[in-house]
Amino acid sequence: MLERDIEAYLVKRCKEIGALCDKFTSPQRRSVPDRLITFGGRVLFVELKATGKKPTEAQVRDHERRRAAGADVVWTDSIEGVDQIIISLIWSPSTHKFSGFNGEFKVVPVAKLRSQHGN
Repeated sequence: MLERDIEAYLVKRCKEIGALCDKFTSPQRRSVPDRLITFGGRVLFVELKATGKKPTEAQVRDHERRRAAGADVVWTDSIEGVDQIIISLIWSPSTHKFSGFNGEFKVVPVAKLRSQHGN
């Protein structure tokens, strides 16, 4: 799937839950994440890639720099990954960071997520 299609799906899903999903650009810096999501008192940088593609070395360095500064940064190359991001936004308490992952979202069964969150 093309990156633009995955990005359009992310924007649509964010609108459905009432999250802000701004296009993120920096005139002074290349390789910044594509989107900036604000929801539930949290801010999340999201890099989107075409299916099967991965962030470039420069993008990985930028993600690491942002994480070192305390930011949450993730990337995905799939619709399923977008769905996982949305689920994580909805079910994660606003006081918690996106911990326990390496920045790449994989599909996790909803039942497993519910059991992890006591639902």
